[in-house]
Amino acid sequence: LKTIKAGPTLISLNSLKINRQKGFTLVEMLVTLVVSAIVISGTIAGFTYFSKQYETLSQRIAIDRDVLRVIDLIQADINKAGFKAYATGNPAMVKTDVFQGVNSATVVSDFKIVYDDFKDDGTLYRALIHYYLEAYTSEITKTERQILRRDWRVCASPSTGCSLATSTLRAADSGPIIDKVTTFEVLGLNAKTGDASSTFFGIFQALEVNMTVEAPRQIEGNDTIISKNFKFITRAYNVSIVP
Repeated sequence: LKTIKAGPTLISLNSLKINRQKGFTLVEMLVTLVVSAIVISGTIAGFTYFSKQYETLSQRIAIDRDVLRVIDLIQADINKAGFKAYATGNPAMVKTDVFQGVNSATVVSDFKIVYDDFKDDGTLYRALIHYYLEAYTSEITKTERQILRRDWRVCASPSTGCSLATSTLRAADSGPIIDKVTTFEVLGLNAKTGDASSTFFGIFQALEVNMTVEAPRQIEGNDTIISKNFKFITRAYNVSIVP
């Protein structure tokens, strides 16, 4: 047993542990680099894939959010179609005014709805709601798009009928309601039968609306444009229940 003297203390050489660390060989380094490259490439590919999936989902949610608001608006107008407020001196509803431009044979993208409504101050008036597509060129992409408009108009002489020519625009309540609409089709359903002298004989009791809307923007790094189709049928309650 060998010992060394360090000052007054004797230290055994066998009690000293000497760690000899070996470095990586060239082959080990190359293998490590290859494995690391594979792992990093897989991570990047996975991130890119899930990032696009997330963006696609976000685009679909954005479409749903915008379109559902518009559907609620259209359904509310169709529900009230033909409504007459039974107030003193209020003229009868001209039944041919209820749904204008709508037929059961061919889809249309421009139609009007007429019903009685009240202003914020309680004033009764007859409203004409005009839905239609308007084309325009995007200032950013320079491509042509279509926007769905909803114009709210006031009928000037309800007793003789209400049309675009005989109504005035309520500018504050009119304008575009959704952009990038590629399809907007309306079809009349279930024309009212029975007594030919009834209030709404021959008027559609429901409308079918079919619309396709594109996402607000393209998926980043890809030319793919997300679009969704919505089809719904809404009943005109007043036409259905009034004899």
